[in-house]
Amino acid sequence: KRFPHVLLLEGICQPLEEGGCYLQSDRDKILKFIAEDGPIGDTFEARKAKALSKANQSLNAYFALAAWPFAIENDLVQDFGAVAGKHGISLIDALRKDEERDKLKLSVAHIEELENADLDDLCHALPPNLVELDLSFEG
Repeated sequence: KRFPHVLLLEGICQPLEEGGCYLQSDRDKILKFIAEDGPIGDTFEARKAKALSKANQSLNAYFALAAWPFAIENDLVQDFGAVAGKHGISLIDALRKDEERDKLKLSVAHIEELENADLDDLCHALPPNLVELDLSFEG
């Protein structure tokens, strides 16, 4: 089974602000747009830092959820970086840090390797402001 786990790992490890653009002016516009999502009243740099943190947390959680079934099948949820020699990358931490997430949908229907410990990992990964959980065991 081929799965783009290395691309998802890179997505989790690469902060948005370190990404590149063809033109520096495009990069500056993107970062300025992101900064506008920061708290009003702060300096531009503080707004940008807070907004980038929020965006990175959201994107990391998105990649973590995309990788979750593969990670369960390969016992990598707690150390997803092990697939590429980058130990210490936890999908649990990546998902839990997404403090803006209030809804989560995940199917584990076709994962034969699913055990109680995998559900325990998922429980520990639930973001703090989650109000709606759609976890499917049937497919």
